[in-house]
Amino acid sequence: MQKLGVTLGEVPMVWFVLTLFTLMASYFGGLTAGWFGKRWTIILGWSIFALVYVGFAYSYTLSICWVLVAVYGVHLGLIESSERVIAASLVNSHQRASAMGWYYFAYGIGALPASLLFGFFWNHVSDKFAFLWNAGLTCVAIVLFLIWLNPRKGLHDLSA
Repeated sequence: MQKLGVTLGEVPMVWFVLTLFTLMASYFGGLTAGWFGKRWTIILGWSIFALVYVGFAYSYTLSICWVLVAVYGVHLGLIESSERVIAASLVNSHQRASAMGWYYFAYGIGALPASLLFGFFWNHVSDKFAFLWNAGLTCVAIVLFLIWLNPRKGLHDLSA
């Protein structure tokens, strides 16, 4: 967005828009998880993420970027609670606090190299490639998620 004219002073407004849309979408994320299941809610959220990153790769106007930031917030609101519930549901009830600690540890450990790789691609290949790479990896993650959490094969029934 900086290339399109967002100043450093406007960055808090970007975060405000992102947070506002995340907050508004989190209620609907819970409803969606109740209606369609946590698994499909996460798949929907990750699909939105991939589409937003494709959008960022090809957006050339500031107004489109603002819309993409808002939609990115929707993605976060849809998936955050379902991801946490899945992490907690994989362990016994007395291990849930530890499971959440491990969830955030794994999330942070994964975010660091992902961010470094994104920055490397941004600086040494192109910003478009960095966004498309992340979108592609998200599509791979969706496929792996569908395989790993397949209730028909008896693995982790998360349909509810």
